[in-house]
Amino acid sequence: MKKIIIITFLLVFSHSFTYSQYMSVFGESETQWTVKSSNLHGITTDTLTAENDTIIDDVTYRIISSSDPHHTIYLHEDLEEGRWSYFTDAEPTERLLMDLSLNVGDTIYVEGAWLAEPGYYQVDSVYDKDERKHVQVNLPLHYADDEKLTFIEGVGPNTGLSYQEPTTGRMNPYLLCYWKDDIQEFFNIYYDGECSISSFSHIDEPDQPSISFNIIPNPVVQNYFELSFNKPFSGDIVLTDISGKVLFRKATTESLFKKTIYIPDFRQSGIFILRVRNKRGITLSQKMTIIRKH
Repeated sequence: MKKIIIITFLLVFSHSFTYSQYMSVFGESETQWTVKSSNLHGITTDTLTAENDTIIDDVTYRIISSSDPHHTIYLHEDLEEGRWSYFTDAEPTERLLMDLSLNVGDTIYVEGAWLAEPGYYQVDSVYDKDERKHVQVNLPLHYADDEKLTFIEGVGPNTGLSYQEPTTGRMNPYLLCYWKDDIQEFFNIYYDGECSISSFSHIDEPDQPSISFNIIPNPVVQNYFELSFNKPFSGDIVLTDISGKVLFRKATTESLFKKTIYIPDFRQSGIFILRVRNKRGITLSQKMTIIRKH
């Protein structure tokens, strides 16, 4: 009798467990991408954030909000087949975002307003890097030192999440950085890991003073330090080590001239990078030294 119960339990358990062949691009609590693009006024960075799920025609999509209120992405992932597809408010036709099931020699249709010659492009390599599957397509990105279009497991394409749109003002799309559950898991190559790029003309920012800040004290020998800004600041504050690993991230919604930052309890001493990014996407960074007493 006991054997029958055990067998029945195992059968029920095996059917209730769903196996996923590929890694999801979504974290348990938070997922965010920053994507560079350009338009008539220059280069800008769009911050994409995963929100709630929604069901459309019996298909589950994750809503991806944007720093542009008129640009919302609806992303569907099939972790068994390794295919991601999406549509936007502006382009309701669903388009393939990436396909990790492709092999060398297979082709995929690539379009987009940034691409002079839309058409079928061939996969030229499939490889593992940092425990993630990469599918590389023989399509050089002319605006990023001919880095090739690449699908990255658990991250997305190196062109961002909506590069297939045929009509858009976002030209030359390029994924800058990606965070999952407060851990930065992707750094771009072409911009040396910078997570926000902008070059708006003076028409867009008339008489706007530049942001600057000081770290007091530096070196830091206590478990806290103070940031002093030249004008009221609100936005994100991120501390990384020199390899780019995020040690902590904080956000302030109040506009402050000064902000006290408490350092998490990690043990290493050394040189670190502190980055601040305001609500308009302007990013600055400074090196800082932390001395831990043992």
